[in-house]
Amino acid sequence: MKRQITFVLVFLLCVLPLAACDNKERTQESKENLTYEINKDIFADIGLTPEQLQEKYGPSVLEERKRDFRFDVDKCVGIESFTAEELLSNYENGMTPEEVAELYEMKLLTTRMYFYEFGSRGSSATKAFFTVDGLIVTLGLEQEKGEEIGYDSSNNGVFTVDEFNIVRYQNLYFNPKGIDSRYQVFGEVAIGVPEDATIEDFLNDPLADAIKDAWLPGFWRMKQPKFFGDEGEVTSGKLTPGMRIDAGTAEFSVIPYVEELEQQ
Repeated sequence: MKRQITFVLVFLLCVLPLAACDNKERTQESKENLTYEINKDIFADIGLTPEQLQEKYGPSVLEERKRDFRFDVDKCVGIESFTAEELLSNYENGMTPEEVAELYEMKLLTTRMYFYEFGSRGSSATKAFFTVDGLIVTLGLEQEKGEEIGYDSSNNGVFTVDEFNIVRYQNLYFNPKGIDSRYQVFGEVAIGVPEDATIEDFLNDPLADAIKDAWLPGFWRMKQPKFFGDEGEVTSGKLTPGMRIDAGTAEFSVIPYVEELEQQ
């Protein structure tokens, strides 16, 4: 009896941990052998005409709406409604925005938290905004690894910067194209600032005027955007990454100026 107990203890204390360690090493090795690539075929659809998309995918591609294409006149400037797995090879549910940026060599701009419903269930998710190859990529990323919840793939998209920056809803319209600004704007989610940026300088910039014209007319007593740091509202001084700018319903994360987009 003592021998049996001893054998069980040895098995539990020695053999099982070794087996678990071996499985972990194998899993790690298999992950190291994976390739993480972006499906650039989706990117290649940007700039195509409706006729070219029909030649590529078939005459009914625009009616089937398996993907939603946005057009500026007759050129595709945005694509929505695809899964993360369609865009990213070997994508795993639960990857963080930082992991996605590193593995797929994209620059992470900022993130937003959302709550969505799927049938009788709901979950929180992070919507991450990236830039790569001069395009903006938006992805909805699940919060928990391995949890199968049907994420609304319409939150995934690839856009030209100009298309992403256009904001339309209700009576609001914002299009910063052509504004001579020393700041960058990314839709209504982020503002890229140079190293010497200050709140005073931003408020005197044409971009601030465009933001006020779009978002503030309907907001009683809110005449200027508001600025927030780690300790609350800030009214003057440096405008640095990590701060937040509020203007009506718009909330902009302050991020470093994205030099890569200027080089496109």
